[in-house]
Amino acid sequence: MKLLKIQYLRGFAAIYVVLGHTFEAMNFGQPFKFIFSFGQTAVMLFFLISGMVIHYSYSKNRVSMPIFIYKRIVRIYIPLIIVSIVGFFLLMPESMRNFNKKEFLGTLFMVQDLSFLKPNVIANPFLGNNPLWSLSYEFWFYILYSIFMPFLLKKKMNFNNIFYVSIGAALFYVFYPVFAFRILMYFGIWWSGVVLIDEYLKNENFNGKLIFGFYAIVLAILAANIFIHDGIHNTGGIYPKLEFRHYFASLMLIVVGLQWNKYKWIGFDTLFKKFLFFAPISYTLYICHALLIIKATYLDWINNTILRYILYFIITILFSNLVEVRMYPYIKKRISL
Repeated sequence: MKLLKIQYLRGFAAIYVVLGHTFEAMNFGQPFKFIFSFGQTAVMLFFLISGMVIHYSYSKNRVSMPIFIYKRIVRIYIPLIIVSIVGFFLLMPESMRNFNKKEFLGTLFMVQDLSFLKPNVIANPFLGNNPLWSLSYEFWFYILYSIFMPFLLKKKMNFNNIFYVSIGAALFYVFYPVFAFRILMYFGIWWSGVVLIDEYLKNENFNGKLIFGFYAIVLAILAANIFIHDGIHNTGGIYPKLEFRHYFASLMLIVVGLQWNKYKWIGFDTLFKKFLFFAPISYTLYICHALLIIKATYLDWINNTILRYILYFIITILFSNLVEVRMYPYIKKRISL
């Protein structure tokens, strides 16, 4: 496996989510509706990739945990602040008239989620930028990583212990489906990426018993949660089926990846190499597309729907490139420790 392949997938996942939301906004029917109906799975792929990339980077260039957290905060907040400011002005006067202090503070402190999908949500994403729901998870995954890694490095814990934390959180989540337990439960998905890349770095064989055993236990707990809360009558896109769906999709992604690896990644580059273009801008692209495409009105004077959304898409790509290639490095350099 080459890490370049991870970058291919990173770019693919980002553009897949963007196109899926765009076609939905354009009211495109089949086959687009089915082809792009796996956006939540793409987010789970993001989680797995993030765990791989973060652990690979930290293993190659270890820094103190305060420095690690500082770098992660800078990486998250600089593009987020730029996107939020631009989005706020683009959506005026509605953004000013409907300014929601709870959503603003919730997103600022990274506790945002989607209340129409899950219970006990602290705050919805600011400006209705719904893709930001996953950003709060990423933020707290970084915090958890910084907490656990010192113990792992000192051999006071092993990688298995982290999975036990997520299993315990899943059990508590059945009775107390709150944000904290949700984060800890989903951390197991992100940590799967850490485990996979750690075994790759150590040239160890894949520990299927560890990963698959963990997923089997959590899936069993979440399946029980569905029946306990009468979720069999609910759609698969909301609680309590949503959490089961996310974990199952993550497991399938791992299985497909492992099987493809056995066959030397035949055809992988042909399918995904073209998405490398989007990898460097994937973060900003993901967090800005709802504001610059889905909720946007600044090109409403163009009557042709297809032309309007093509221009929205091009502008979003250019804006993402500006933020990632120009603005973020410039600001980062000025505030670096």
